[in-house]
Amino acid sequence: SGTFLLKDQVFIGTSGEIDWPDDLRGTDGAVVSLEGYSFDVRTPQLRTSRAKLKYPDLFAGEAPGAFYFSSGRRMEHEKKKYPQFISHYSDLELSLPGERLKYKGGFAMKADRKFGTSVSKDPSTIEVASGRGSSFVAKAEEYVFEDSLILSDKIAFVLYHGSDSIYHHAVRFDYDQSQSKLILQNDEGAYKNTYYYSSFFRLEFKADML
Repeated sequence: SGTFLLKDQVFIGTSGEIDWPDDLRGTDGAVVSLEGYSFDVRTPQLRTSRAKLKYPDLFAGEAPGAFYFSSGRRMEHEKKKYPQFISHYSDLELSLPGERLKYKGGFAMKADRKFGTSVSKDPSTIEVASGRGSSFVAKAEEYVFEDSLILSDKIAFVLYHGSDSIYHHAVRFDYDQSQSKLILQNDEGAYKNTYYYSSFFRLEFKADML
């Protein structure tokens, strides 16, 4: 609902609801509520920071955030880029596969792609317990969710085993939830030659991959 300004060709909306498109795989049930927005009817674009996302398959309640939509011609094999949503804050608890995996952080969608990030850029946290006395914690500004994979170009990482730990402040992260398989690789940028730290041995060490 809203008001159309005929002279300016602008629609000023006070409320509205948008279902995520049915043809985008893995987005069933995602709905965006708009609380205030405006757009030029001559331009097929809509942007607002007053939106809320409901996505019952992933989290409870609503996530306040920003919504963006743009319509235009695409190349024949070009993937859709819209609609897009990003949460304002990194405080959502997502229901991801794996009984021992906990995620608290931001959430974003770009068409059918899903990310763990927020407008605030506060770190999102993943905790995984193995059930054998060890666990790890990863913190990053952004994760990419691809089916069973969780990826990030740069995380702060701690592996706990009893009272001992291994720590690195900036490594690449690749975790397969379906196999509980974790791969860490060197950062490709400024932190490429930095070290892990082992509390048990009280020493630093380098490794290209763990």
